[in-house]
Amino acid sequence: MFTRPFHPERFLQSIRGTRPFVDYCQDRGVRFEEVVAAQRSEEALRRWTSALADLPGDAHALVELELAKVNEMASPDAHAHLLEVADATEVPPVDVPGGAPLALWFLLRHPALFHEVFLHHAIEEVESWRTASTQPGIDFGDLEAASDRLSAELRRFFSLREGTGSFCTVEGVRLAEATCFLAQIADRLQFFDTFGDDGAVTTTPLRPALPVLFAYYPLDGTVLLKSHLRSRERTSALLDCFARSVLRSPIREGSAFDLEALKGSFRPLPDAADMELVRLKSLHLRYPQRKGQRLLKLETLSSDQPDAIEQLLSAHLPGGALQDLRVCHAEIQVRLRVQGRSKNYLIRLWPHRCNLSQTPLGDRFRSCLRRWGLTHARKP
Repeated sequence: MFTRPFHPERFLQSIRGTRPFVDYCQDRGVRFEEVVAAQRSEEALRRWTSALADLPGDAHALVELELAKVNEMASPDAHAHLLEVADATEVPPVDVPGGAPLALWFLLRHPALFHEVFLHHAIEEVESWRTASTQPGIDFGDLEAASDRLSAELRRFFSLREGTGSFCTVEGVRLAEATCFLAQIADRLQFFDTFGDDGAVTTTPLRPALPVLFAYYPLDGTVLLKSHLRSRERTSALLDCFARSVLRSPIREGSAFDLEALKGSFRPLPDAADMELVRLKSLHLRYPQRKGQRLLKLETLSSDQPDAIEQLLSAHLPGGALQDLRVCHAEIQVRLRVQGRSKNYLIRLWPHRCNLSQTPLGDRFRSCLRRWGLTHARKP
């Protein structure tokens, strides 16, 4: 879920000497002392790298992960979000600089608030989810204990199957309608060529963190998964790890969305007065294996009429030719009235996943999909 590039030398230069950074080093036991405040950045980086190497393995991984989160939350949007949800007693002093120092101050002083905002930002970056289902109404009890069990399962899974996962951290957070578990898996050590202040090329070792995100909706038992793995077999194994360690209930991976309903007339009703338009914008249909599994893509413009896809289906698939094809992807265009202006949104659907995140708008669209008959009924 990290979208901002993390350059250790530049990041260290942005926070060194600030009060939040000094407090963070003391709190985490990092013996980093800046002998000369104006020392060259590459010298500071060498001192920092040496200080981290003196930490135990898990503590080292935790510091790197926390600072990667701070780097991610150093953007103006993240600052605005942090300050918006903080009350008067949680506002940083005026002498705390903006950027990474401000985000680091929130991590130290109000870690729960920091991680909740970070998780919201991480979820909003998710492009698509693997969707499955399990028993509704599961109570996890102690989230920290459940996170520890999931961390152990994921560490074992990635060390056996991927050769990674020497370190793994998992954070569990309860949101309005779901419980989320954000895991960061240590990838293999990588070496990058970077330029120092003098223009010389230096080699910097980095161990990227691979994000894995689970979400569980207790209302209907929906389980969502986002990971870097693409294999259906391995994502199923990841869901099994989540089922064993957290849910204690089996997960079913049947098709979540009934896209075949889109081959007919699609005339959904709006759910509120601000929903100006709902229409099928694009449809991808796959031929059966006996016909070579060719793919037919029907795509329209945002300004087209609501029945544009129906017109294309009639023109290109006359008679009963449509019966042999299966819908593998669809895009639904939704136009909302936002602050007096029209704004278009795209709901992207696959049989097993969608692009809807766990935001209020994503939850609203997910309810619309159920109302429009595009989700398969859940078994009790």
